[in-house]
Amino acid sequence: MRIVILADQFTRALGGAVGVGYHHALGLFRRGHRVTVLTASPPPANTEGVDVRQVATPFHPRWGAYVGLNHPAAVRQVRAALRELAPDVVHAHNIYQALSYRCLAEARRVTPRVFLTAH
Repeated sequence: MRIVILADQFTRALGGAVGVGYHHALGLFRRGHRVTVLTASPPPANTEGVDVRQVATPFHPRWGAYVGLNHPAAVRQVRAALRELAPDVVHAHNIYQALSYRCLAEARRVTPRVFLTAH
């Protein structure tokens, strides 16, 4: 199965939302799925085969709440990646600032299986 995980941050962590997304991606990959993570953070050093792509999402912190709803630069990049990857499932973890909730609407254009985990 082709799975895309959307996450504002994606780093190796033991717990919290960041840790859940990281271990979720690795667990799915180890079970034989093709996993791609689209994130605003730089890819961590060891992702054990998970394809991690950084989405450039510059914004002034003052506008964080606004771009959390729709960040046009991030949405364009996510849209292009989703069209290329044609995932069976998209699962988002905490995309309230850097990527934006508008990415969920873009995901629905490529698959009906779109999930959001709000941590």
